[in-house]
Amino acid sequence: MESVSSTRTQRRRPDPALEIQNDPQELMPRKRPTQERSKRKFDALLAASRELLVEVGFESFTCEEVAARAEVPIGTLYQFFANKYVIVCELNRQDLVAVGQELADFNGEIPSLDWLRHMNRFVDHLAE
Repeated sequence: MESVSSTRTQRRRPDPALEIQNDPQELMPRKRPTQERSKRKFDALLAASRELLVEVGFESFTCEEVAARAEVPIGTLYQFFANKYVIVCELNRQDLVAVGQELADFNGEIPSLDWLRHMNRFVDHLAE
């Protein structure tokens, strides 16, 4: 008999951000939030990270400052992210998903599909 937790795991839709990139495991978040409160903290950490990264650049970017700006304990940040490299990779994954969604939405507004092939080549070029 299948357990309830394994049934839930099988039914979950994979994170689209994970389908786009094949990063080494050490550049992936340690865990992904499942409960609403954890999701809010995870999102707050990423929002604070994005703001701080733009403001001070990568060299001055610290996990301690991210946690302070997100108003969460540093231990909470480390539950999700091992270091600042993992945070930046997660921001990149989320941006790739957002760009893909924008392109898909735009595709519905354009009568020709040929532009999509060219745009995909352009985005692939940027990603390299």
